[in-house]
Amino acid sequence: MSPAQQPASLDRKTQQAMRLVSDVREDWLSTAPTPRALSATRGTLRVPFDGAPVGFESSFERDFLVSCRIEPRIRKVRAQQLQIRYLDHARMTERRYTPDFVVDLQASADVPFTRVVVEVKRLEDLWRSRRDMRAAYAAARVWAWKQPATIFKVVTDLQMNSGWLTNAQLLSPYLDRPHDADLIELIRTKMRSLESARIRELVASVTGRGFSSHRTLAAIYRMMALGELQCDRGLPISSMTWVTFASGRR
Repeated sequence: MSPAQQPASLDRKTQQAMRLVSDVREDWLSTAPTPRALSATRGTLRVPFDGAPVGFESSFERDFLVSCRIEPRIRKVRAQQLQIRYLDHARMTERRYTPDFVVDLQASADVPFTRVVVEVKRLEDLWRSRRDMRAAYAAARVWAWKQPATIFKVVTDLQMNSGWLTNAQLLSPYLDRPHDADLIELIRTKMRSLESARIRELVASVTGRGFSSHRTLAAIYRMMALGELQCDRGLPISSMTWVTFASGRR
């Protein structure tokens, strides 16, 4: 890695991580492993909606992937394909850590990274396993620091249990349902003239042109899931939600 790719200075957490581990390197699996029966909830979701199936092994991992589906910047998610090998200084043994996901993002001027190595953990499990996983997370942080525009992040249920997840659970299914291209184009035309509108007003302005209110709302939700119609996703989506048109989105 060239000096231009590597960060100019270490943050405090990475400095601490480097005292715990060394000889950090990676192996990439060519294909994702089959989701293990760790809980009653396992399966796959396409992330992005038109991408490859990504496996999950718990309801919490599924919720994370559902949230990823409605984030327009996400380009690819891989499950358990990155294996990080490292020397654990406390045990003086070589160990291996497999993060849950690696998320690739579209470059943005607002966000300085384009890849996130993610561990999904319930807060109580994170606290309970903090000693056993300390070196593993340190290795992931060190590995991410060595890569261009990459970070390591532990996502907990405290972070996930928010309006964002509730809205993602509402919008995500509409990505997989059949949609009417003519109806969506009609909504685009309407939004170009309005620029912003409440969902209720937008439905009323389109309904009656050969489309039912149910079909119109489904099309609006699909466009919101794709980021073509934008709103404050931190607030619960309702008929009173304001949406704005984001031209150029898929």
